[in-house]
Amino acid sequence: MSQGGAKPPPYWFGDDRAPPLHARALAGLYGGVIGLRAALYRKGLLRRIRVARPVIVVGNLIAGGSGKTPLTLALVERLRASGWTPGVASRGYGRQDEATPLWVDRDTDPERGGDEPVLIARNSGTKVRV
Repeated sequence: MSQGGAKPPPYWFGDDRAPPLHARALAGLYGGVIGLRAALYRKGLLRRIRVARPVIVVGNLIAGGSGKTPLTLALVERLRASGWTPGVASRGYGRQDEATPLWVDRDTDPERGGDEPVLIARNSGTKVRV
């Protein structure tokens, strides 16, 4: 089982204290890299990979607890109701062997597949690729 996410710093959520200097410097660097990446796509130096099916990404840069798993379950349910056969991919954070790809289903041990991928598989009936 995963150990749970780290507690986010208070300044992420409107605390009056300013982020530490190193965090502000890294934010500027990150913004610059993202801007460069966008420019490379615009100039055609980086290419998008087109896939045959639509892809929905549920994720963010925040620590755990922001509702990604319940949103994923709701999306799977809504897509099925609309006639789609959705698949789910997950990092499988906290599983024993994070390097080896694995199909997770409702019978997979959470130690092997990761607690959230197993939860998604059990609650949705959808196999999850980790």
